[in-house]
Amino acid sequence: MFLESFKYLVPLLGVLLGAFIAPYIDLRRSKKESIHALDCFYAELNDYLDDSSMYAKECHKNYMKSKKVEMGIIKKDSDLFPLRFYPKIEFLTVEYLIEKSFLDLTKDQRKAVKALVQMTRFINECTDKLSKLRTTQDFQDNKAEFYSATTTCASFYYLLNRMTLEKGRFIYIERSTEKICQDAMDALNISFDESVF
Repeated sequence: MFLESFKYLVPLLGVLLGAFIAPYIDLRRSKKESIHALDCFYAELNDYLDDSSMYAKECHKNYMKSKKVEMGIIKKDSDLFPLRFYPKIEFLTVEYLIEKSFLDLTKDQRKAVKALVQMTRFINECTDKLSKLRTTQDFQDNKAEFYSATTTCASFYYLLNRMTLEKGRFIYIERSTEKICQDAMDALNISFDESVF
Protein backbone atom coordinates (compact mmCIF):
# COMPACT_ATOMS: atom_id res chain seq x y z
CA MET A 1 0.00 0.00 0.00
CA PHE A 2 2.80 2.40 0.91
CA LEU A 3 4.65 1.75 -2.34
CA GLU A 4 1.48 2.30 -4.30
CA SER A 5 0.95 5.79 -2.79
CA PHE A 6 4.67 6.53 -3.02
CA LYS A 7 4.65 6.23 -6.82
CA TYR A 8 1.99 8.99 -6.92
CA LEU A 9 3.80 11.13 -4.37
CA VAL A 10 7.19 11.17 -6.18
CA PRO A 11 5.98 13.12 -9.24
CA LEU A 12 4.19 15.58 -6.98
CA LEU A 13 7.37 16.09 -4.94
CA GLY A 14 9.31 16.57 -8.19
CA VAL A 15 6.90 19.29 -9.33
CA LEU A 16 7.08 21.04 -5.95
CA LEU A 17 10.85 20.83 -5.87
CA GLY A 18 11.05 22.16 -9.45
CA ALA A 19 8.76 25.07 -8.58
CA PHE A 20 10.93 25.82 -5.55
CA ILE A 21 14.27 25.63 -7.44
CA ALA A 22 13.19 27.36 -10.71
CA PRO A 23 13.43 30.96 -9.38
CA TYR A 24 16.89 30.23 -8.00
CA ILE A 25 18.05 28.83 -11.36
CA ASP A 26 16.58 31.83 -13.21
CA LEU A 27 18.30 34.21 -10.80
CA ARG A 28 21.66 32.50 -11.35
CA ARG A 29 21.17 32.53 -15.14
CA SER A 30 20.27 36.23 -15.19
CA LYS A 31 23.22 37.07 -12.93
CA LYS A 32 25.56 35.15 -15.24
CA GLU A 33 24.13 37.00 -18.28
CA SER A 34 24.56 40.31 -16.47
CA ILE A 35 28.21 39.58 -15.70
CA HIS A 36 28.74 38.55 -19.33
CA ALA A 37 27.13 41.79 -20.58
CA LEU A 38 29.36 43.84 -18.26
CA ASP A 39 32.46 41.95 -19.39
CA CYS A 40 31.56 42.54 -23.05
CA PHE A 41 30.89 46.23 -22.41
CA TYR A 42 34.21 46.77 -20.62
CA ALA A 43 36.07 44.89 -23.35
CA GLU A 44 34.53 47.24 -25.92
CA LEU A 45 35.41 50.26 -23.76
CA ASN A 46 39.01 49.04 -23.70
CA ASP A 47 39.01 48.79 -27.50
CA TYR A 48 37.77 52.37 -27.84
CA LEU A 49 40.16 53.60 -25.15
CA ASP A 50 43.05 52.54 -27.37
CA ASP A 51 41.62 54.60 -30.26
CA SER A 52 40.13 57.56 -28.39
CA SER A 53 43.43 59.38 -27.91
CA MET A 54 43.92 59.34 -31.68
CA TYR A 55 40.38 60.65 -32.22
CA ALA A 56 41.17 63.66 -30.02
CA LYS A 57 44.61 64.25 -31.55
CA GLU A 58 43.32 64.13 -35.13
CA CYS A 59 40.44 66.47 -34.31
CA HIS A 60 42.94 68.80 -32.68
CA LYS A 61 45.20 68.76 -35.75
CA ASN A 62 42.22 69.69 -37.90
CA TYR A 63 41.26 72.47 -35.48
CA MET A 64 44.81 73.85 -35.64
CA LYS A 65 44.56 73.85 -39.44
CA SER A 66 41.41 75.95 -39.17
CA LYS A 67 43.30 78.37 -36.89
CA LYS A 68 46.11 78.57 -39.44
CA VAL A 69 43.54 79.40 -42.13
CA GLU A 70 42.09 82.11 -39.90
CA MET A 71 45.56 83.56 -39.21
CA GLY A 72 46.47 83.50 -42.92
CA ILE A 73 49.22 80.88 -42.50
CA ILE A 74 47.34 78.47 -44.78
CA LYS A 75 45.96 80.19 -47.86
CA LYS A 76 45.56 77.43 -50.44
CA ASP A 77 42.91 74.72 -50.26
CA SER A 78 45.51 72.14 -51.24
CA ASP A 79 47.51 72.85 -48.03
CA LEU A 80 44.58 71.71 -45.90
CA PHE A 81 44.49 68.17 -47.10
CA PRO A 82 44.62 65.35 -46.35
CA LEU A 83 42.28 65.47 -43.39
CA ARG A 84 42.16 62.39 -41.27
CA PHE A 85 39.01 61.26 -39.54
CA TYR A 86 38.49 57.99 -37.75
CA PRO A 87 35.64 55.58 -38.43
CA LYS A 88 32.27 56.09 -36.88
CA ILE A 89 32.07 55.13 -33.21
CA GLU A 90 29.42 52.48 -32.66
CA PHE A 91 29.00 50.72 -29.36
CA LEU A 92 27.82 47.20 -30.07
CA THR A 93 27.27 46.22 -26.43
CA VAL A 94 25.30 49.13 -24.95
CA GLU A 95 21.84 47.75 -25.73
CA TYR A 96 22.85 44.31 -24.44
CA LEU A 97 24.28 45.94 -21.31
CA ILE A 98 21.08 47.86 -20.65
CA GLU A 99 18.92 44.79 -21.27
CA LYS A 100 20.93 42.42 -19.07
CA SER A 101 22.75 44.59 -16.50
CA PHE A 102 20.82 47.83 -16.05
CA LEU A 103 19.94 47.10 -12.42
CA ASP A 104 23.48 45.92 -11.65
CA LEU A 105 24.93 49.27 -12.70
CA THR A 106 25.23 52.04 -10.15
CA LYS A 107 23.46 55.34 -10.73
CA ASP A 108 26.80 56.93 -11.69
CA GLN A 109 27.60 54.13 -14.13
CA ARG A 110 24.19 54.56 -15.79
CA LYS A 111 24.84 58.31 -16.12
CA ALA A 112 28.26 57.57 -17.63
CA VAL A 113 26.77 55.15 -20.18
CA LYS A 114 24.24 57.81 -21.19
CA ALA A 115 27.05 60.36 -21.48
CA LEU A 116 29.07 57.98 -23.68
CA VAL A 117 26.10 57.48 -25.99
CA GLN A 118 25.53 61.24 -26.26
CA MET A 119 29.22 61.95 -26.85
CA THR A 120 29.53 59.30 -29.55
CA ARG A 121 26.45 60.67 -31.29
CA PHE A 122 27.92 64.20 -31.24
CA ILE A 123 31.40 63.05 -32.34
CA ASN A 124 29.91 61.04 -35.22
CA GLU A 125 27.78 63.98 -36.35
CA CYS A 126 30.75 66.37 -36.22
CA THR A 127 33.01 63.95 -38.06
CA ASP A 128 30.40 63.45 -40.76
CA LYS A 129 29.94 67.20 -41.21
CA LEU A 130 33.63 68.12 -41.07
CA SER A 131 34.73 65.36 -43.43
CA LYS A 132 32.75 67.09 -46.19
CA LEU A 133 34.71 70.36 -46.00
CA ARG A 134 36.61 71.22 -49.17
CA THR A 135 37.81 74.87 -49.03
CA THR A 136 39.65 77.26 -46.72
CA GLN A 137 36.40 79.19 -46.33
CA ASP A 138 34.67 75.99 -45.13
CA PHE A 139 37.40 75.66 -42.51
CA GLN A 140 36.95 79.22 -41.31
CA ASP A 141 33.19 78.81 -41.16
CA ASN A 142 33.45 75.60 -39.11
CA LYS A 143 36.29 76.41 -36.71
CA ALA A 144 33.89 76.16 -33.74
CA GLU A 145 32.88 72.67 -34.88
CA PHE A 146 36.52 71.56 -34.88
CA TYR A 147 36.92 73.00 -31.39
CA SER A 148 33.77 71.23 -30.13
CA ALA A 149 34.82 67.95 -31.72
CA THR A 150 38.24 68.18 -30.09
CA THR A 151 36.91 68.96 -26.62
CA THR A 152 34.24 66.26 -26.88
CA CYS A 153 36.83 63.69 -28.01
CA ALA A 154 39.05 64.68 -25.08
CA SER A 155 36.11 64.27 -22.68
CA PHE A 156 35.29 60.94 -24.33
CA TYR A 157 38.89 59.82 -23.71
CA TYR A 158 38.67 60.94 -20.08
CA LEU A 159 35.39 59.12 -19.43
CA LEU A 160 36.57 55.93 -21.16
CA ASN A 161 39.76 56.02 -19.12
CA ARG A 162 37.94 56.36 -15.83
CA MET A 163 35.28 53.78 -16.63
CA THR A 164 37.76 51.12 -17.74
CA LEU A 165 40.01 51.67 -14.74
CA GLU A 166 37.32 51.98 -12.07
CA LYS A 167 34.59 49.71 -13.48
CA GLY A 168 32.16 48.99 -10.60
CA ARG A 169 33.80 51.63 -8.40
CA PHE A 170 33.12 54.41 -10.91
CA ILE A 171 31.58 57.56 -9.43
CA TYR A 172 31.02 60.98 -10.91
CA ILE A 173 33.37 63.58 -9.55
CA GLU A 174 32.06 67.09 -9.03
CA ARG A 175 34.25 68.92 -11.53
CA SER A 176 33.49 71.33 -14.30
CA THR A 177 33.40 70.10 -17.86
CA GLU A 178 36.15 72.59 -18.70
CA LYS A 179 38.44 71.16 -15.97
CA ILE A 180 37.78 67.58 -17.11
CA CYS A 181 38.47 68.54 -20.72
CA GLN A 182 41.66 70.41 -19.76
CA ASP A 183 42.94 67.43 -17.75
CA ALA A 184 42.27 65.11 -20.68
CA MET A 185 43.97 67.46 -23.13
CA ASP A 186 46.98 67.74 -20.81
CA ALA A 187 47.17 63.95 -20.65
CA LEU A 188 46.98 63.81 -24.45
CA ASN A 189 49.55 66.59 -24.76
CA ILE A 190 47.31 68.82 -26.89
CA SER A 191 46.56 72.49 -26.42
CA PHE A 192 44.64 75.31 -28.08
CA ASP A 193 47.55 77.68 -27.40
CA GLU A 194 48.21 79.76 -30.52
CA SER A 195 51.82 80.48 -29.53
CA VAL A 196 52.85 77.14 -31.07
CA PHE A 197 52.63 78.67 -34.57
